[in-house]
Amino acid sequence: MGMKNSRFKKWLFFSLLSLIFFSVCCMILRFRQDQQSEYIILVGIDTLRADHLSCYGYQLETSPSIDEFAKGAILFQKSISQSSWTLPSFASIFTSLYYNQHKSGFQCLRNEKESMLNTTILEDSFTTLAEVLKSHGYKTAAFTEGALMSPFFGVSQGFDLFKICSVPEDKIDELNPKQIRFKNIKNVVDESLKWISKNRGRKFFLFLHSYETHKPLRDPMGVSDIIKKEYVKNGLMTNPKEQFELKVEDFSYIYEQLILYDSEIRYLDYHLGRFFSALKDMDIYDKSLIIFTSDHGEEFGEHGGWGHGKALYRESVFVPLIVKLPYQKKAVQEDRWTAQGIDIFPTILELSGIKNHNYYISGRSLLAKPSMDIALTHHFGENGNFVAVVKDGQKLIFNYDSPRDSVLFDLTKDPFERHNILSIQEGKSGLTKFIDPVEIPTAVEGKCPDLIDEDTKMKLKGLGYIQ
Repeated sequence: MGMKNSRFKKWLFFSLLSLIFFSVCCMILRFRQDQQSEYIILVGIDTLRADHLSCYGYQLETSPSIDEFAKGAILFQKSISQSSWTLPSFASIFTSLYYNQHKSGFQCLRNEKESMLNTTILEDSFTTLAEVLKSHGYKTAAFTEGALMSPFFGVSQGFDLFKICSVPEDKIDELNPKQIRFKNIKNVVDESLKWISKNRGRKFFLFLHSYETHKPLRDPMGVSDIIKKEYVKNGLMTNPKEQFELKVEDFSYIYEQLILYDSEIRYLDYHLGRFFSALKDMDIYDKSLIIFTSDHGEEFGEHGGWGHGKALYRESVFVPLIVKLPYQKKAVQEDRWTAQGIDIFPTILELSGIKNHNYYISGRSLLAKPSMDIALTHHFGENGNFVAVVKDGQKLIFNYDSPRDSVLFDLTKDPFERHNILSIQEGKSGLTKFIDPVEIPTAVEGKCPDLIDEDTKMKLKGLGYIQ
């Protein structure tokens, strides 16, 4: 009798185990089928630091709408951009190639006084995400605020519609500089929603871009006084010399700019909340794959720098990356590896069911277990040539021009990158144990455009790229 009971218990155990296994397989298959999204939306906000969003642990509530979005998405706690300025970073997102591979954003050297106007562009020989999706039947559209994100620089490849918002239709080819003087994510959101409403009957890929958090900074919602009180309440204005390496005696200007920066984020967040709400009203939100990210951050003196496009410290390249899968309901916090901008392309391919491509990409799907946890970001410019390597919980910023001036940080103990643990005696030979540095690409490898017209110069001046 006891033996029969034992056999019965074993049979029952394995039957239940088989039933559970079968149920899990069905759930996985159902989940995978749901992931074949017909609606793909990529939101790329210029100059947005991850550490100024409350969902990334910021002390102020700057981003309630983005926080709510993250509650039903995968938030990558360790994510970096591929460069610290717009053109090469977005080129990496669109091609899944590193800065030194797609070669856009190098100086052409024909006019040294205005190097920003002589940058190499994204060549049409590279395959972009929009081109791939378009070839697989997706309607493609981009709504941007122009300047470096304009057709002139090669970033419009593969888009059926590439609209620079806020510019009058009869001036769109002239890149009217007023567009930057009156940057406003409201216009980008409005135009995007109009297009989605007209095209929701077919599968589409939409790219939404705004310079809202880019300088010149302002206070569109009139919340700077409230934010300043929150700074004081949370002790964010104490011991400034421990927070900033910028050599100034009066830190009031830094705090003024930081408060305006957070004010811009609040305005940005309000309109993104409006965007997400409208998607829900159109019964598109749940069905959509939505990826939210940025191209780079912004320096406010933390390591002695100001602005962006000059260094590769945390404040320049730590950007938000939040991925909402179709029909996802629960939040996931992913901190096992460092996610990168180049990983967006292959992630979208996987979730779109697009396989067997014959073009080279450097990224990996964010949903796949990485074979090696290593991330790279580059800067090539007048103030130096650098590569930042994140590997095994450490971050090396390698100086191509002067290897002995390179720095190494232990991110587990020093996430804000304040303490260099690299011995000066190690020099280049010691650094090669950590990374085998590649040769600096030269500008002649990339494609130099025709001279930029005066209107485009004015547009770039509005963003502070040229004087």
